[in-house]
Order: sequence, then C-alpha cells, then structure tokens
Amino acid sequence: EFLAMLAHELRNPLAPICNAVQVLRLTGSSDPVAARMCEVMQRQIDHMVRLVDDLLEVSRITRGKIALHREPADLTGVIRNAVDISRPLIDAAGHRLSIHMLDTPIRLEGHPIRLAHVFANLTNNAAKYTPDGGKITVTAQKRDGRAVVSVRDSGEGIPDDMLSRVFDLFAQGHPAASQGKGGLGIGLTLVRQLVELHAGSVEAFSEGPGRGSEFVVTLPLLVEGEAGMETGPSSDVFDYLFEGRRVLVVDDNADGADSLGLLLEMLGAEVRVVYSGQAALAALDAFQP
Repeated sequence: EFLAMLAHELRNPLAPICNAVQVLRLTGSSDPVAARMCEVMQRQIDHMVRLVDDLLEVSRITRGKIALHREPADLTGVIRNAVDISRPLIDAAGHRLSIHMLDTPIRLEGHPIRLAHVFANLTNNAAKYTPDGGKITVTAQKRDGRAVVSVRDSGEGIPDDMLSRVFDLFAQGHPAASQGKGGLGIGLTLVRQLVELHAGSVEAFSEGPGRGSEFVVTLPLLVEGEAGMETGPSSDVFDYLFEGRRVLVVDDNADGADSLGLLLEMLGAEVRVVYSGQAALAALDAFQP
C-alpha cells in the first residue's frame, strides 16, 4: 500500500515536469546548451517515470490488483519494442547489441505491453551492469512447444550466493549498485511476477563475478485457433491529430492542468483548462469538448 501511495504521489509532480519539457522542446531553442540540457532532462525524466511505473506495477501485483488482458502477440514485435525502450541506455554505454530471431513468427498469448516491459527490464539490466563497450545478445527460439528468450551480457556477472535471491524484492546483488548504477531492486522481481502471470518462468545464470550473466524467459506458445483470441486494436487508433479538436483538461493539480493544456494547444487543439469537477460540468455545455 505504501508503494502504491508513493508511486501516486511521485506521479503528481512528474506529470507537469514531463509536459513542461515537451513544451520547451517544441518551442525550440537556438542555444545549443539549452537544447542539450533539454535532452538531459528528458532522459532523466524518462528514467524517473520508469522507476515510478515499476513501483506502481509491483504494488499492484503484490496486492493482487493486476489483471492481464491477453491477446495474440508476436514475440518479434514485443522484443523490438523492448529494445526501443532500452536503446538510449545501450547506445550511451557503447554496447554492441545482437538480436537473433527465427525467420518464422513466434506467437504468444499475452499482454504485449507488459511482455515488452519484461524484456526491457532485462536489457536495461544488461546495459547497466556491463562495462562500457560490452556485448548484449538477445536470442528467441522455440523449444518443446514453448518460446524461449535469452538475454546474455558480457558484464559483471552475479555471485553464486545471489543467484537464488536475484529475483527477490529489493535485492541488490550487483557490485555496481553501490556505484550509483543500481535501481530500486524491484526490476527483476517485476520480471518474475509478470512472466509467472503469463504462465511462464525465468531463470538467472552466471559463472560468477566478471563472467557475465544470462536470463532465460520461457513462455507458452499461442495455440492457434483457440477460442477467445481476438487481436487488440491497432496502435494507429492512438495517432490522434489535434487540429480542430476542442479539449477540456480537468485536474485539481494546477501545474499539471496548465502544462498539459499548453502542450495540447501547441499540438493544434483548442483547449479549456479547469481545476474541479464542478467547473468541468459547467464547461461542458458552453465549450462542447
């Protein structure tokens, strides 16, 4: 309950900060220093958002308040999305990333976004705990009627006494954790819980410190033709154009409301911002959002 409350309270100030940085980037700047600082802020905000999302997700799972809406998912697309999430961290460290996929599709039944979260956490970990210029290899294959995904790195490895505890909540087994690289110790816990919610399993392997590590995720394949397997909506439905649209923003956090309203205006919308439910109801007839 505390984690859920913490994540919610952290989200409140993060939202207007995210909006403000987007506004600054959209307005542009001829000053290269200001532009570079915007990029720094965006990267750090993205990192904070991921930490808060992880906190919220792990609190939901541990309290049994998460429900997976499963649909047919293509493992290639899931891994591609995960790598896109991790790419800034991988590129910043100068790692070489190799991805090995089958030529034929690997179909799963699951929640594509949460599956991408699983593999993004694993590739993020590989990037963080591998010295600059290292190697990360992601391999996906079919084995005994299941999908098997391996994320291997050439990094710091895992001590023998940590292998059995590396998925525990708040575990910090990597030496790099004391050097500012470690997160909250919930990423691998989240990986295990999400994989198990998909009726899968995850294992960690390492030959010891300095010898790299490997995480292997096993997931059931989709049984083609199984009842109830309908494809979810295309992502294109979320590609809204705001030109000519009237948008009513309602939030009792004034900074959040004002910054979101300004961002939407810059994207072409006609916007009205109010700060209470009563004001929103009053605005509906006059503004017709």
